[in-house]
Amino acid sequence: MIRRSGASRTEIIDSLLGTYEKCGSNLYVFDLFIRTYVQARKFREAVEAFRALKIRNVCVSINACNSLLGGLGKIGWVDLAREVYEEMVRSRMDLNSYTLNIMVNVFCKDGKMEKAKEHLMEMEKRGIFADIVTYNTMINAYCRGGISRKVSR
Repeated sequence: MIRRSGASRTEIIDSLLGTYEKCGSNLYVFDLFIRTYVQARKFREAVEAFRALKIRNVCVSINACNSLLGGLGKIGWVDLAREVYEEMVRSRMDLNSYTLNIMVNVFCKDGKMEKAKEHLMEMEKRGIFADIVTYNTMINAYCRGGISRKVSR
């Protein structure tokens, strides 16, 4: 459905930008664009759309970005999720506890517990702290990894 028109992502973005400027449209149109790709499980396209919007200085919401990160994590694309996360940080997005939990989950699912802990400490420096979801994710990952003695710490 997304590509039935035959238009490229760039053409769609340019068309949305033109409509936005002429009609005083809402920025959530761009969020919907990314989320639609994520829901259709077209993650490469979602990342390309995210990057194309950033190049055009369009503010993508943290909710759309978290949706993208979560989708990438579900299919195990850890490196791409990390790249998108780093782009979010570089563009000074207001990260939140959902972002923290998504990235901790991404690292834990990939068995990268040290990366998960590093990410947790990095987020705490930004003033975003772990919650019950974060700790539950890490405890489950340690248990799955057979490292139950670390859980007790």
